Amino acid sequence: MSTNIENEQKNLQKCFEQNIQLVQNVIDEIKFKKQSVNDIFMTADPWEERLIMNFKCDFERKIIEQKSTFYADYYCRLYFLDLLHQFNYDDETKQFKQQFNIDLLNALVRELEIRLASMTAYQAAYNGDIQTVNEFLKKYPAVKDKSGPWGTTLLYCASRNSHLELVKDLIENHRCSVNAQNRQHILRAVASPHHNTGYYDENSRAGSTALHGACFYGRLDVVKYLVEHNADYYIQNQAGQIALNHAACRKEIAKYFHEVLVFGYSSNLDSFPEGPIYEQEYCQTMDCIWEYKPFSTERWFPFSEYESLEIQKSLLQSNHEFQREVYLRLVKGVYSICLMKFLRSGRNLDYHKNLAWVRCRGSSFVNFDCYALWQIFLTKHPNAASDPIFDMISIPTSYDSQFEFHLRTWYFCNAQIDDQLDKAMKYRRRFVNIKVPLISDEPLKFNLETFSFTNQQNTVCGHVRWVPKMISNNSKNRDEIIDIDEYATMSSLNPIPLTTSRLKQVSQDNEDELIETMNEDDLSNHNDRDPIENVYIFHFSIYS
Repeated sequence: MSTNIENEQKNLQKCFEQNIQLVQNVIDEIKFKKQSVNDIFMTADPWEERLIMNFKCDFERKIIEQKSTFYADYYCRLYFLDLLHQFNYDDETKQFKQQFNIDLLNALVRELEIRLASMTAYQAAYNGDIQTVNEFLKKYPAVKDKSGPWGTTLLYCASRNSHLELVKDLIENHRCSVNAQNRQHILRAVASPHHNTGYYDENSRAGSTALHGACFYGRLDVVKYLVEHNADYYIQNQAGQIALNHAACRKEIAKYFHEVLVFGYSSNLDSFPEGPIYEQEYCQTMDCIWEYKPFSTERWFPFSEYESLEIQKSLLQSNHEFQREVYLRLVKGVYSICLMKFLRSGRNLDYHKNLAWVRCRGSSFVNFDCYALWQIFLTKHPNAASDPIFDMISIPTSYDSQFEFHLRTWYFCNAQIDDQLDKAMKYRRRFVNIKVPLISDEPLKFNLETFSFTNQQNTVCGHVRWVPKMISNNSKNRDEIIDIDEYATMSSLNPIPLTTSRLKQVSQDNEDELIETMNEDDLSNHNDRDPIENVYIFHFSIYS
């Protein structure tokens, strides 16, 4: 750090000290005079207003003098101005745009005290001084995720310098947000992830998270901890970089992310993914593996390329009606695939021999623009019945003494587990720990590359898959979303998979219909008025 910057930081600290004294003197004088006449709770007297007005003028002159001393350290100047702007200070007129009162003075002195204490606390975070940081947050807990004198959060300071114990303390004890971002330009803060603008510079520290800092500086142990505590590696900083951009430049960290993320199923990405899988960004990319598992075995077998393409085409939405059953004509015979239940018949359509379950290892959004329901299949469980049920069953949402788990049976997950698995898939996570009620008291570790799960002792194991979420598509329901519970196959429902494009279309249609109805109501109300009143309103709108 240069001598000029060090001097300006000391100068900033001195400015805060001077301003605290200046504001506190006015507060103390007002309190003293009010107490002397026992009217501390009464409204402001003329002398109080004059005193505050004089203070405002003195404070504005003092600010002009103090601002001129900041020229070497951009962050010191910004931190000082940020404080002033909180109290409606206008840089052009060099005045506060609102009048001060005793409440505003108390708020100002409090903020000045926070800024002064932060000069020491944020430096302590850089140095790994847990005690000093704890004392600061104990006194000012609301500041835990805010940016300090150098535009960085406390968590970023600790992470970039590999102070793992302090990182743990901030997240576990002080509940700091693992994804809190450093200060950035306001236009970048409110922009969409893909929005570019020339109104701010490409400062990579601005808008960065703790994970950005840990990846950039090669802090592997901190990176692991942050990711395990749900750090988002796709958040963009002001330069448009995500943490994975920094990770790719660090060999050990890149290796870690290659173990954490799924880079593909039927094909592998050459580089780190640039973002999560967005529901509304469907592109026809086949990156999945179709498999089947005969009822009589625990092993999954891959379909041939031809078979996979036939199933793939049938599940994709197009102009033709959804095919609930696909026929595969092969040299060894004819098979059918029920896309409602992901179930394959035996050879030559024999439903009494060699039936097999089907699954697709890959994202339903990437491959089919399709929402999904997740299911689990137990292969090992100390309390499960060994005889399977050849159907798909929902797990009770609450305790049911009559309910019994069976091995080799597909169970629908609840909505919460669906959401967790969907999010993990969208973030391309290879592993995710989820607690499944009634199955295990401890979280199960799901592997979303192999589509399997197990507990820590390996006493509970099984498979996982998704099946398309089905909705009704009969003539009465084409303008709405009607779920088909537990995959009822009534022909009147004309079931089809729920796609993101279908949901978007129905939502837009409903929104347009609502607007049209509101406009009709407005017109109806307008026509119901007295004609003379209508004329009056019309002329009033012209001349007012």
